[in-house]
Amino acid sequence: MEPKVEKQIEDFFQVFRVQEYDKNQILLSPGDKPKEIIQLVSGHLRQYDISNQGDKVIVNVFKKPAFIPMSWAINRTINQYYYETIDRVTLRRAPVEKVVHFVRTNPEVSFDLLRRIYLGTDVVLRRMAHAMGGTARTRIMYELLLEARRFGKKQLVANYQNSKT
Repeated sequence: MEPKVEKQIEDFFQVFRVQEYDKNQILLSPGDKPKEIIQLVSGHLRQYDISNQGDKVIVNVFKKPAFIPMSWAINRTINQYYYETIDRVTLRRAPVEKVVHFVRTNPEVSFDLLRRIYLGTDVVLRRMAHAMGGTARTRIMYELLLEARRFGKKQLVANYQNSKT
């Protein structure tokens, strides 16, 4: 994310009260119709569903400066997922209407949000391709690479690549 966009997001949300949550707290549940959008200041959230067998199926992991649930804010899509803290989380909550106005009137923020949505769409499509045609090995490798790209440290990757030469 460009520093300019990150600053715009921080400037918008900074007027709203900071809240802190401990690990494993559910912030949203299926069917919730939130009046506020959550913006992550620090920490991570997992978005998950419960399978027919009762298992958590993680759909996404969010990190700063994500703001969710934007599908509810933009098109009133009913939330189907749980949003739970993975670690200690600091966040701000802003009224839905104000967030929508902010996104509509800040093209750089809108473009960045669209960019992140397309990245997420690509991930979902790759997961589907691996689930339908891949082996257990390729599915696991893809997930590990995905997590490394999203949450890994670039220096560690560079050190690993240099050690192979």
